[in-house]
Amino acid sequence: MTIRLTIPGCPLKSNLEAQVRMHVGAVAGVDSVTIGFTHMDEAQRAALRAQLQGGRAEGERTIAVEERTRVIAVASGKGGVGKSSLTSTSPSPCRRADSSRRCRRGHLRYSIPGMLGVQQRPVVVDKMIVPPVAHDLR
Repeated sequence: MTIRLTIPGCPLKSNLEAQVRMHVGAVAGVDSVTIGFTHMDEAQRAALRAQLQGGRAEGERTIAVEERTRVIAVASGKGGVGKSSLTSTSPSPCRRADSSRRCRRGHLRYSIPGMLGVQQRPVVVDKMIVPPVAHDLR
C-alpha cells in the first residue's frame, strides 16, 4: 500500500502507519502489511483543498455540513458545569445497527484532547485543521 501524504515530513505519518497496520493487519488472510509513503504535489493539494472546502470560495468563513448532518450543541453560560465531560463520554450515535451509514464524530472544545489523553497537536495544512483522533473522536 502507498499512502500519499499532504506534505513531505507530515507529522501524521507515524499515526497513519500505525492505524493502517492495525486495521489492515486484522483482516483475515492478511499475513503482512507493507506501506510506502509519497506526498501530494501542488495540484493534488489544491484538489483536496477544494474538496474539503465543499465548493466555498478561498477564505470564506462558513461551516458547511451535509444535509443529513446533525449538529448537537452543548452550552452553558457558566463554566465548570460538565460540558466537556458530557460530550466526551456520551455514547456515539455512530454505533447503531445500521453500520452501513458513514458516521463521524467531532468535538470542538479546547479541553477535550486533555480529557482523552491526546498529546498530538492538530496539524494545519493549507489553512485547514486536521485534528488528532482518539476513541473515534476528532
